Amino acid sequence: MTTDAADFNHDRRRFITGAAAATVAVAAGGIGIARLGGGEPADSIRSLTSGDLDYGLLGPIAGERLRVGSAGAGLFATVASVSAPMTYRTDDGVSGATFSVILEATERLEQGIHEFSHTRLGSFPLFVVPVDLPSGTSFLHEAVFNRLD
Repeated sequence: MTTDAADFNHDRRRFITGAAAATVAVAAGGIGIARLGGGEPADSIRSLTSGDLDYGLLGPIAGERLRVGSAGAGLFATVASVSAPMTYRTDDGVSGATFSVILEATERLEQGIHEFSHTRLGSFPLFVVPVDLPSGTSFLHEAVFNRLD
């Protein structure tokens, strides 16, 4: 196994561990999200629950750009794809749906929570993890969502 492949596998394992911790945090009370509506002044930022980041909100922005970090950072990511939700039901009766968002950026983002902003949706944090080795001038990152019914 090459060093790059070993690093990728290590990052993937760290993501799975981190995602489990994030799931527990969401179940324990959610993650606050700041949102700016289109053209609203900065003082109208309101806090949303993590449940607001669902497929219905994120699906329509496939192909659009997101700013990563502060406005002065100049880093953008394109929403490369938003997978259709897959529903599930466990043997013990828990049901839900899962989907993922793939982001393409010109720089590799470290695994973790990053602040993203969109012209219509406003600002929101996403936990992302690099999911591939660099190809040319872009890097792919994934945010996974698991919604319990």
